[in-house]
Amino acid sequence: MDGRTAVVVGGTSGIGLATARLLSARGATVHVTGRSASRLDALRGPDPELILHQADGTSRQDMDELFGQIGDVDWLVLALSGGAGAGPLASLDLGVLRGAFDAKFWGISRPFRRHWRTSRRPARSRSSAREVPARPSRRPPGSPPSTGRSRRS
Repeated sequence: MDGRTAVVVGGTSGIGLATARLLSARGATVHVTGRSASRLDALRGPDPELILHQADGTSRQDMDELFGQIGDVDWLVLALSGGAGAGPLASLDLGVLRGAFDAKFWGISRPFRRHWRTSRRPARSRSSAREVPARPSRRPPGSPPSTGRSRRS
């Protein structure tokens, strides 16, 4: 893993922190993000090899700045979450559930989309990043792109 770069979004505790420590122990350069300055500060002593960034995974601006600073990333680990939205379904407030969904959905999609837009380089050997088409192409190879109009008019 020497020479490889990992970003762990939500890596200040739990499985995110355990993953960051494991990747670092195996030789990767590891960037850890978290929203809480106090959690990041608590890692400075026991984990000086981790590169810490205060950033919110749900913030497009924070993710753009983060990936702009780091450059090429070999591994993106999305370990962020929140405690909202837990409990018996019948007693949960719909607004709390919407907020929990937004935090989890945007918390996963924003860092991933930002990383994917800037990491279109060919995958190195043994890399886990692969481009997967959104849907199978129906056009034969070499045919012109679609105009967006359906043939079934």
